[in-house]
Amino acid sequence: MIGFEVLRSIFKLIKKSVDAFGRLPGWLQVAVAIAVFMVFAHPKSRAKVSATWESICAALRNAQPSLAGVLIQIGDQFVMAKATASDTFAEIQAILPKPPRRSALKQVRTLYLLNKRPLSLEEIERRMRNQGYSSRSKDFRSYLRRVLRESDQFTETVPDLWALNQV
Repeated sequence: MIGFEVLRSIFKLIKKSVDAFGRLPGWLQVAVAIAVFMVFAHPKSRAKVSATWESICAALRNAQPSLAGVLIQIGDQFVMAKATASDTFAEIQAILPKPPRRSALKQVRTLYLLNKRPLSLEEIERRMRNQGYSSRSKDFRSYLRRVLRESDQFTETVPDLWALNQV
């Protein structure tokens, strides 16, 4: 039995595969295209691919009546569960107060309390963005460097490696 999430995962896998193929260098795309062409041009390979495809289609035709009903039920359950989850999330968000926006300095201090070791400016920026921090600055890294230099809480141990001063 195939679940709705399995079908969704298969679709995502195919989409990511196509995207990954698009990111390959041009020469490698051409090499893969030539290899696929050669598989389909060779009579024995083409016959094997055709036989495999026919067996897959036959198996799907045999399972079609029962599979369609099951997929419809699973899809309905998924849609209902998703709607319930989004309604519950909206109710919880309406009750809870919105947290105040944290400054960049507070965000960096939180990073250092969790890590306890010097971090590069690039690492600080990456971790802040992963935690959901957003900046209106055009060049976030230079803004972050300026904030750290102006603060007496941080020391640049070596170029672009920052440490939290001990209290």
